[in-house]
Amino acid sequence: MTSIVTEEQGKLVRQIVSDLLVQAEATATLLSDIGGNIIAECPGRDENETLAALAAGSFSATRELAVMSGETSFNSIFHEGEDTSLFAQNVAEHFILLVIFQKTTTLGLVKLYTRKVAAELESTLREISTQCVSSVKSGTTFEMSGVEKVF
Repeated sequence: MTSIVTEEQGKLVRQIVSDLLVQAEATATLLSDIGGNIIAECPGRDENETLAALAAGSFSATRELAVMSGETSFNSIFHEGEDTSLFAQNVAEHFILLVIFQKTTTLGLVKLYTRKVAAELESTLREISTQCVSSVKSGTTFEMSGVEKVF
């Protein structure tokens, strides 16, 4: 799935993801689609792309675990390390909200704010998941002169 995000949606989502960083006392927050494509991140770091891709893979595996356990799905994943932990929440079926936090932050606080933010993002992300290139009106026209020389 390729997510098409309008400028207004992008601003809203980035602000909400940025606010989550502060509220949950996290070191990083990411919103990606289930393919691991980042939609919003705070702060921007080189390893975020890899983290988003691995979180997407983890959710895919977890979806199969749920089915094998008789559940339709599991909505969140928690990985606890000595110093750093990860909490990932599925949002609007097609998106993953990933929160990275240190041992000084409690899991309860992270879950509380992540679930609150997931509910805030729900309608915007459902809208994004139904958008395609032709439905997003940017007013920009792209022209590719000289393409025949490339091919």
